Amino acid sequence: MKKRTFELGQQPHLTFVGCTGDILIQGWDRPQVELQSRHDGEAVETKEQDTTLEIASSVPLLAKVPSQSNIGLQGCSGDARIQNLRELHVDRHRGDLSADRVSQIEISSVHGDVSFRDSDSVHVSALNGDMRARVVREKVTVDGVRGRVALRRTGGLAQIKRITGDLIIRGATGDVDVRDLTGDLRLSANVQSGQQQFEVNGDVDIHLDPASNAHVELEAPLGRIRGKVELNEIQATTHSLTGTLGEGGGRLAVVTPVGDIQLRLRAARAWEDEPEERTAARASREAERVRLLEQKLRRKSERLQEKARQRSERLAQAAEKRASRVRRWSAHKSTATQERVDNLADERVAVLKMLAEGKITAEQADALLQAMES
Repeated sequence: MKKRTFELGQQPHLTFVGCTGDILIQGWDRPQVELQSRHDGEAVETKEQDTTLEIASSVPLLAKVPSQSNIGLQGCSGDARIQNLRELHVDRHRGDLSADRVSQIEISSVHGDVSFRDSDSVHVSALNGDMRARVVREKVTVDGVRGRVALRRTGGLAQIKRITGDLIIRGATGDVDVRDLTGDLRLSANVQSGQQQFEVNGDVDIHLDPASNAHVELEAPLGRIRGKVELNEIQATTHSLTGTLGEGGGRLAVVTPVGDIQLRLRAARAWEDEPEERTAARASREAERVRLLEQKLRRKSERLQEKARQRSERLAQAAEKRASRVRRWSAHKSTATQERVDNLADERVAVLKMLAEGKITAEQADALLQAMES
């Protein structure tokens, strides 16, 4: 293991530029920066100036840095794991990214899945992949994701827009503003104050804690609203529902122009304490179900292809039989025609011979020849 150490103070600024290979960045309580690699030092290039360090690596890298460091990843490719830091900024990254106990996170233009745990604020934009965040205390901002987004136990403000994929929110205690979601929404919440509002283009499944204090407004212009929930001051139709649960201190508003809404009451502890293993198990079961369905469709496609091949063979054999019959008939017809021509010639010779011997007259011979040709 090759090691290099840099003295940059307690709050250095490190930027990883154009790195290829997996990166593990760990915060520690020392004022030094330590880079570790299994390859020669030439595979890792550094530029040091005051409290800043720029790093370019073409191999997997382990970096141990002061926990108050400001870390940047620019144009890197490979999986990255970051632990126990103050700030993280990521731009133009290809690969999966995970951050655990990082206070401030800002990422943009990432191709890969990202996951965050135990942060103060998270800002994500232009993500092509799935996103998962758990325990974000102050603010979550998401703008432009092509993939599944799952948020769990967020506080403060959550602003989410331009999502192409499903959205799962569990245990959000602050304000939530979701707009331009193209996918299904699953919401589990105990609404006590503030506002949680959603604009969704898909189906909505709401699990609301019975202890919530919320004014509920649901609207599905082209869908249906289902669920037997006792609300105060309820006004319900097939496509809309309003009412109050508890004292109505908070507000929950959901609009889905093209989907259905299912509203159910479920105690918060039923989903707040749900372990990650159960979530992973459900995801595994779903993946297995998809795999089995793909196998079934593949087998069905193979059977259809085999039936088509057998049918083609039968049609080809039938065509060959018909062609053989045609060839035999043509040969037989040709032989019969030739025999008829030969017989006609013999008969003409016999008539002419009879005329020469004086057995018949010229008029009789002419009549016989004409009769042969008709």
